[in-house]
Amino acid sequence: IVYVYVYVYAHAYLYAYRCMCMCLLRMCLRMGTRHTPPHAPYLRGQKGAKKTFFEIRAIYPQNLFFKVPISPNSIKSQIILEETKGAEIANQKRQNAILKEREKVERLELGKWVVIIFCITFLFGWIYLYGQFGKRPQVPYKIGISSDIPEPIAPALLQYLLANREIYGNSLIATIFDLSRKNIMHIKRDKVDKKSFFGKIKIEDEYIWEIDRDIWDSNRLTLLKYENQLLEFIFNKLANGNNTITVKEIKKSTTAFTKFFNEWKKSVKSTAQDKQWWDKNSIKGMKYSFFLTGCIGICNVPFIVLFGPWAIISGVTTILILLLSFTIAHRTLEGDILYKKWIGLKKYLTKGHFNKLEIEDSMNNICLLYTSPSPR
Repeated sequence: IVYVYVYVYAHAYLYAYRCMCMCLLRMCLRMGTRHTPPHAPYLRGQKGAKKTFFEIRAIYPQNLFFKVPISPNSIKSQIILEETKGAEIANQKRQNAILKEREKVERLELGKWVVIIFCITFLFGWIYLYGQFGKRPQVPYKIGISSDIPEPIAPALLQYLLANREIYGNSLIATIFDLSRKNIMHIKRDKVDKKSFFGKIKIEDEYIWEIDRDIWDSNRLTLLKYENQLLEFIFNKLANGNNTITVKEIKKSTTAFTKFFNEWKKSVKSTAQDKQWWDKNSIKGMKYSFFLTGCIGICNVPFIVLFGPWAIISGVTTILILLLSFTIAHRTLEGDILYKKWIGLKKYLTKGHFNKLEIEDSMNNICLLYTSPSPR
């Protein structure tokens, strides 16, 4: 009869009986016998605890292992040594986990104050920038709704004044209307027959743009740079030098038109900047504020890694300062007076008072309605 000690470490909730049998079977296979291990009814159905060592004792007849030499040495001390070492390692890991969790709690507590002080500092930095660059000039008198026509301004430049220095596609259409008002080009509408899918003929409107090159040549020097660029693009490039082009033909060149428009906007802005309607110093302050926003955005990365949820505060501060940056740029006194006069006229026109205006002025006002966004 041989007494065998087997130590098993259960990693999950296992039944002790199943665990014992598997270990004994494994041991038998290693020792060269195909006999299945004996059953141990006294352990059947007993549920072992998670992550617990089991000591299993089994009795075997010696003749089952007649080919295997029996060692007089006991490995019990070796097993106990390994268990002790494993327990020490497990305890060390638990201690490390406790220390790590404690450090995390302390780091988050410190991070709360670091992030809050950091964000308050940058908010005061923005307030300083606004005080240096964002103060608006005070208009000396009240300007309200009025039918008075302010000084004439080309439609695209007017949009630059009213739309916070931006140029949109409707300013190009308004420029076409303005050039038509000057008789440099004409917008015509013709009736054309178009065959439908089923062969039925229907009449549709076709819009044609036509240029008077004699008038254009005589006014070339008085036209603004971007106006000449627009005429050259439409009639020299898209129309291949012809004096007429249909809107349908222009629509076929959408890609070329989009590319031209992006360059055309830069030319309009360059011309508008010479008018000094916007305070250049305030625009510089706005750029400083954007730089401040970028610094906060960069700092958000280590904040997320180190301080976890407290980085939300710095993220919100970043977005807030970014939005506030746009409020620093402002118009000059001259630009603000002109802005309010045109807004007053626009409000007057939106009430439908076109019949009270001169015909010559009405075209300018139509261009204004094309170019003006909502007041800011």
